[in-house]
Amino acid sequence: MPTPETVIETEILDWLATLDRCTAVKLYNGAGRGTKKRNTKHRPLGVPDIVGVYNSRFFAIEVKAGYNKPSDHQIKFIEKILRCGGVAFWTSSLDDCKASFNFHFGKPRLEDFRIANEILLFQEN
Repeated sequence: MPTPETVIETEILDWLATLDRCTAVKLYNGAGRGTKKRNTKHRPLGVPDIVGVYNSRFFAIEVKAGYNKPSDHQIKFIEKILRCGGVAFWTSSLDDCKASFNFHFGKPRLEDFRIANEILLFQEN
């Protein structure tokens, strides 16, 4: 039975597959039930769940379900990607993912700014 996060990841990946000039994959980082998280030089903690390229720009998405929030390692990795010029964010639904994507890549709506600001405020705390 898929986890709630797996369901959201699948919805996001299915949506990303409909976009022109977009490719994305789910990263399997070894974390999960019954597995030990690894932190090595080339496999650090906090690597996002989904990575891809849209219109020649790298993006990464950390997926959380319900009331779960990103760990400190995940926030730091998102910040590192942003400092390198990529797009990175975390989301807990397909709708929030679309809003963040619009905010970073396209025609943002007022609602997209509200959602993006809430995410940024969380990351600052």
